[in-house]
Amino acid sequence: MTKIRKEFRHPVLQMMGISRLRVPSRNWLIFWGVTGTLVGSYYLDRRQRQLIRESYIKQVEYLGKQTLQPLGGFQKVKVYVAPPPNDFLDPSLSEFRNYIKPILNAAAIDHELITEERQGYIRSTIAEEIRQLRKSQNENSDINPTGESNEDNNREYTGTLIIGRGAFKEYINGIQEGWLGPIERPAEVQEKVDAAAAVEKERLRKRHEKNAEDTEGKDQMKYDTEKEYEEDKLATLHRKYPVVPAYINAKDLSEAELPELFESTPQMPIQVYRLPHLLGILSVPTRIYRWLNERYLADEIGQQTVNVIFNKKRPFELKDADLAKSDEEDWPTKFKQNGIDSNSEWMQDLVVDPRIAKHLEVFE
Repeated sequence: MTKIRKEFRHPVLQMMGISRLRVPSRNWLIFWGVTGTLVGSYYLDRRQRQLIRESYIKQVEYLGKQTLQPLGGFQKVKVYVAPPPNDFLDPSLSEFRNYIKPILNAAAIDHELITEERQGYIRSTIAEEIRQLRKSQNENSDINPTGESNEDNNREYTGTLIIGRGAFKEYINGIQEGWLGPIERPAEVQEKVDAAAAVEKERLRKRHEKNAEDTEGKDQMKYDTEKEYEEDKLATLHRKYPVVPAYINAKDLSEAELPELFESTPQMPIQVYRLPHLLGILSVPTRIYRWLNERYLADEIGQQTVNVIFNKKRPFELKDADLAKSDEEDWPTKFKQNGIDSNSEWMQDLVVDPRIAKHLEVFE
């Protein structure tokens, strides 16, 4: 027997052309209930996230309104960003733009953004900067703690911001490689670089030849002489060099000698930000939950950034090697297995040499 749903009739509604009102069916109630809950939760989270961000901005905006003295230095931080495994830089840059950059801008703190999609690039870059510093052996030169020369005497680097566990591992490994590894490139490392460069050069050459017929005429019109065109083609083949392997193995760090220059070289304090990022269909419920609760991440990152601005720092402890370790729980299982098989530094345990750790600092 079919159950008749309740109806509501009223003369006023009938005059408006609505003869009756019926109670929605169960399916419609479920649909609108779920939809309304999601929309309301999303709006609440984004509103709370905005209020949290504005609260941290208000804490530091008075610094941005202060008059900068002609000879006074202004603060600047370095930001190292690496993509999460099996993805692009978008999630990492989105976290920086949404939660970190607005607070830095409010406090008039400049930043230098260093990004790279290839694993190992951050480590090799920092290590090379330190090796150049060791080669110079000039303690009074205007060089920042990672060995990069400052172009502006009024520019003062006050900290290093690192987004994600992988970038943090590369940063620490780069410092240890630069100070404890050899200054000159070992022969076995040079062999690996040459082999990888040859493979990359051949790949680029084949790709160029494949597209040559369609683009040859258009490209050549951009140059005044054919010689300039040929030189630029050759430069394109060499533009993307492979990442240089580490000059020293992690197991040999404890036996390496630490240069005296290290103790007299100030190290920039470090702030490490988590980068929660899940992939895969099975993780959709967790991703939805995180998507509706981004205000908690905004609160955490906002407080960390304020600590950087107010220079709230403490000595580095060996347990700090686990900073942002929760990111590894989100890494795809296949990526982890491939990293273990290929001995990727992202999947190796991060071990900080006590001699290095003693001179490092982290923001609270």
